Amino acid sequence: MSRCFFAASILTAGLLILLAACSSDPDKEKLKYFDSGVKYFKAGKYEAARIQFINAIKLDPKFEQAHYQLAWTYLKLTALSDARRELETTVSLNPKNSDAQLQLAGLLLGGQQYQQAQQLVEKVLAGDQRNGAAHAMLGQTYAVTHDRPHAVREFEKAIEIDPRRVEVYLSLAALYVAAGQPAEAEGVYKKAVESNPGSSQARVVLSQFYASQGKIAQAEVEIRKAIGVDPHAVPPRLALARLYQATARMADAEKLCAELKTIAPEDPEAYRALGLLYLSTNQKEKAAAEFRAVSNSQPKDTAVKTLLIETLIDLGKIGEAEALDRELLKANPDDANGRLFNGRILIAEGQVPASVDRTPDGPQGRCSIRRRLLLPRRCAKCARFAGSGQVFLGARSGIASPND
Repeated sequence: MSRCFFAASILTAGLLILLAACSSDPDKEKLKYFDSGVKYFKAGKYEAARIQFINAIKLDPKFEQAHYQLAWTYLKLTALSDARRELETTVSLNPKNSDAQLQLAGLLLGGQQYQQAQQLVEKVLAGDQRNGAAHAMLGQTYAVTHDRPHAVREFEKAIEIDPRRVEVYLSLAALYVAAGQPAEAEGVYKKAVESNPGSSQARVVLSQFYASQGKIAQAEVEIRKAIGVDPHAVPPRLALARLYQATARMADAEKLCAELKTIAPEDPEAYRALGLLYLSTNQKEKAAAEFRAVSNSQPKDTAVKTLLIETLIDLGKIGEAEALDRELLKANPDDANGRLFNGRILIAEGQVPASVDRTPDGPQGRCSIRRRLLLPRRCAKCARFAGSGQVFLGARSGIASPND
């Protein structure tokens, strides 16, 4: 009797353990987190997506797709160093992931690591000569190293392989603009629109080109067509706001930027737009109020907090700036902007820091934080109109997000 009872107990315990194991299957759990992250990503809720992808990776550190998707999420959050780390992990887990290799090459280009970027691209092309994105990226490497003939050749090859790649037309047109050939550039921009009638991006850049040529009416027509293509897209509205600002229609620009917070409440470009508009017009009190409100609703967006601190320092509101800077440094003691602000605050209070940062980003050679992080760089000819490709159009690598 006792033996039967003992055997039954062992069997019951074994079944319970098996059931518990099945109910907490790590593979099912990681996929649940991953699928949740994808849903958040598609909804533009990038911070929530980031958390879910990290949860999936905790359960399986070798989950390639989670690392790759996390890299894209960091790109959307403009956390480029984190994105690069995740792309490097993705490539190490799967050396045949050409999309990840090309996206990593794009970040290397941005970091002026041209040789490493070119080597990655050539590795992809060695395995697939018909990879249009790889030819486009190789064209970019030639363009940034001022090898225009080879850049044109690679861009044209990429278009031949896949005429739907809008960003390649734009890169090719930019070469013609830089070479002082506006007619050729306009032809390429128009071809981009014709080949991709459903692309708001192509129309936005054509609009910016027209604006740079002083053709304001044509520029506005193209932007409105872009908005019609995708009523919820952020870039066309940012471009229209920029055009309003350039043509002294500030009330319209302000209204449009305010609307963006409702249209895309989780998109950093959207909810930062109004504050950046105020900064660009030197309305610092309004900018501070806007960044303060956005920082309260998006407490994890350190870029907004950085903009707020800098604006407060410029306004002489040192006490509030110091309190926020302490929060920034508490979260990350090595935050470069936080340390820079700390030095500026000490100087404003009449205290000279023991060691003054004399690097280009230091007090004696400081680049504006808002310009380095968010605002577009301007060329002399297009200063009022043409926005930075990264601000308005996203990465131009030719690699689509896994969820686009």
